[in-house]
Amino acid sequence: MNKTALKEYNDPKNIIVISNYPTFDTKGTMGNITGVSTYTYNLASQMKNDLKKYDRKTIIFADLPNGFENDVYEKDGVVIVKIWRKSSAYTFNRILSLMNRLNKVDKILVQFEFSMYGGILTTLYFPLFLLLLRLKRKNVTLLLHQVVEDLNELGGHLNIKRGSIKNRVLNLGIKMFFWTVLGYVDKVIVHDNVLKERLDRIRKKKCPVFVIPHGMIDDADYCEIVNPRRKLNLKKKDFIVLSFGFLTWYKGSDWIVEKFMDYYDKTKDDSIKLIIAGGKSANLKNRRFYESYYRELIDRIKNYPNIIHTDFIPNDLVRDYYCAADVIVFPYRIHMSASGPFSLALSYDRPFLISDNFEGILETWDIKEIMHELDLNKKDICFDLRESGDLFRKISELVESKRRRNLLSKFSEMVKEQREWSKISKKFLFVIDA
Repeated sequence: MNKTALKEYNDPKNIIVISNYPTFDTKGTMGNITGVSTYTYNLASQMKNDLKKYDRKTIIFADLPNGFENDVYEKDGVVIVKIWRKSSAYTFNRILSLMNRLNKVDKILVQFEFSMYGGILTTLYFPLFLLLLRLKRKNVTLLLHQVVEDLNELGGHLNIKRGSIKNRVLNLGIKMFFWTVLGYVDKVIVHDNVLKERLDRIRKKKCPVFVIPHGMIDDADYCEIVNPRRKLNLKKKDFIVLSFGFLTWYKGSDWIVEKFMDYYDKTKDDSIKLIIAGGKSANLKNRRFYESYYRELIDRIKNYPNIIHTDFIPNDLVRDYYCAADVIVFPYRIHMSASGPFSLALSYDRPFLISDNFEGILETWDIKEIMHELDLNKKDICFDLRESGDLFRKISELVESKRRRNLLSKFSEMVKEQREWSKISKKFLFVIDA
């Protein structure tokens, strides 16, 4: 790596962000797409505008996908330093070594979600990494994309038996993990109130925890100027229900597939179509239990004309699927993290329905105010995972009432206006600089 190239960025005004980040080929096509990498790309793209006024830079300490070598470059006003590899024993050593070259930069935003840096062993080193940053007297803001309190709720996702000794040991370990990291950083950011409440239960005396909602881009105009159904070969008369994202147990992929299979078996009606838009989980693929789950799920839907599985959606087609949908459904079994697909639903002003287990996203101050203004309540938006037929009752109401679809679309639009990246970036900078 070119040491001279880094020297010009060693300025106390700058900010270092440690995260996944997309790659770009010679045509500008985005690769290395994960929830965190696209999140960081959108956040950094806006932060650069806010920092430019004060001659400041965002420096991304980014991951190195397979086939890529260490590199440092500036793209669209953001400095990218490709330095660490997932699951490498030297991940945190490389980051700390690079910080020695940028020793004047003391404001650090560290992002974290499980499996982001590697497996269990790498994750166990993460608190030590934060401690070393503290000893270097860095001002560390930790962005937690996930906060899990009880792994019993994730048994089907992680293939762990509820109430088992392994589960109890891991539960103790995960609480100790969060308790420790909360003691080693200066500030924490989460996206939803329910995640903050979990941290409050784990450690009462800790650093400040700020709730900043997931940012979003206003892309709704695209839906008005294109014909996405023609592009995707979808019938105009069909009512399209979209479930977007990696196929996993915690997101309820199998649950919603089963409901649409039951509906077709009873009615033979294929005019209400479910699109499962997603492929294998990047964090779970190649694990035997998950490969079995995924294969069984795909095999089950082959003979059902009311269910379409797209596999992984290229980035340039995501907006077409959102715009083609009449409603976006989130059948999540657990609220483990903020949802990128949910933010996309808001970005395109789409009506949405969420499971009662995911209703914690409605607890942020902006959503509460807008629900009150539009005279909406949770029952208008949430369906009961345990009540057979509740989802289809809600879908049927939307099929029959354009007014209701427009109301939920207006709801999405109003929340989006509060959460555009230009506003979210300023909130981040306020916390980071504090």
